[in-house]
Amino acid sequence: DPGFASRKIERVLVEHLDDPTIVRVDLGPHKTFEAFRADVLRAVDEACPSSEAGCTVEVDVVGFSMGGLIAAYAADPDAGPRHLDAVRIFTISSPFRGAHAAEILPVGLSLVQSMRPGSPFLARMHAATARREAEIVPYTRLGDWWVGAGNTAPPGQTPHWVPNEGLEMGMDPLVILFDA
Repeated sequence: DPGFASRKIERVLVEHLDDPTIVRVDLGPHKTFEAFRADVLRAVDEACPSSEAGCTVEVDVVGFSMGGLIAAYAADPDAGPRHLDAVRIFTISSPFRGAHAAEILPVGLSLVQSMRPGSPFLARMHAATARREAEIVPYTRLGDWWVGAGNTAPPGQTPHWVPNEGLEMGMDPLVILFDA
């Protein structure tokens, strides 16, 4: 996604929040979750440097599709020396339990393999859910054939259902809100 979806999310948030500080993280063409995680941490640190060595400033996050997984991974303190200090992570159609499309796409792609149901990456994410400090608020879109509506919440959670706005596919944007 060249930033269309994240701009739309940003416009909606600006319209409904009082004076928000927002950073869009348009995810580049990376091949690993580690590279995406580094982009998120860098974007937050550039926008609002933290005095804490091990984490960023406190933020809320809106992540769409893979963007929600990336946000949750960036907030995992065991995934690296620094982590995203996310208070709340709002996700829309994020494949916490895997993605239907990942089961039919080529296996040579690392990101695709990571999003297959039962993958080692998703198992690690499930284990991190138990110790995560950030609240994850999952939403799912009705008729989501790409991820599958039943896959869009971490284990033990049920997603909130929202309508699908037709012809819109998950584009993986991530929007960071400061002053959480």
